[in-house]
Amino acid sequence: AHVITQWLGADFPDYHPHVQRIALSGPGVILVCTDGLWNYRPEAGDLAALALPAGLTSPLDAATQLVKIANDAGGRDNITAVLVPFPPSTP
Repeated sequence: AHVITQWLGADFPDYHPHVQRIALSGPGVILVCTDGLWNYRPEAGDLAALALPAGLTSPLDAATQLVKIANDAGGRDNITAVLVPFPPSTP
């Protein structure tokens, strides 16, 4: 929570990137989302329960469901959710 504190985009006026590395301990799903989602479900375990296991095989459908949950809870902010299975599957 609160890791991405500025917008992402080419039109950002004061672009100073910073990078953080996280070692993943095993397979799963990486969730990148805006506060429009995690303000309604701030606990990582709650988000994981909502995203899994569907996020492993149907990440777009699972992300769409997460956005729906935030909208159903009031949706008072922009809501973005991206799920990426890890490790990535080979084509």
